[in-house]
Amino acid sequence: MILERRLATDAVAALLRTATGTPCGLGTVPLTDGRPADPPYTVLHALPLTLSGAPFSDLNEDASSIYQVDCVARQHQQAEWLADKVRSGVLSRRPDGAWRHPLPLAGWNCYARALDLDAGPDNDAAAGIVSYPLRFRLGWTPAAPAAPAAPATLEQAVMQARLSYLCDQNPPRPEPRPGPAG
Repeated sequence: MILERRLATDAVAALLRTATGTPCGLGTVPLTDGRPADPPYTVLHALPLTLSGAPFSDLNEDASSIYQVDCVARQHQQAEWLADKVRSGVLSRRPDGAWRHPLPLAGWNCYARALDLDAGPDNDAAAGIVSYPLRFRLGWTPAAPAAPAAPATLEQAVMQARLSYLCDQNPPRPEPRPGPAG
């Protein structure tokens, strides 16, 4: 299974919107009601994807994606506040060890998240904008196949057990092969 980059990027953008409560643009300023959003907001950039293990054709290998999140604000403190929200949203865990904000992606589990870069705020006095870039590395592994559903009723469980027993007692027989002609 190959990691579908667009779906992973959409999952990360949704996480950022949920964790920060602010708009998130994909590579550009986000739109709100069809117009560019006012700060604070985040801009998500997908950086190079790497695969580990066997060659690219092996469909059971892990993938690592890197995302840069630009936290955009009007003031230095606001940029730091937003960067704190982003870091916490991506990296924090619940007491049971699960990620506080999951990254749901069909067929994949995000098993590792790391902060690769925390560049700090960069003031652009002329524009009245403060940008604070963060870079995260996400580790993905193919999800284990779902276990078969358990029977819903006792009657279904009994029927399943009988069928399994019958199949074990009566294995399929090979079809007879025709003998040599003539």
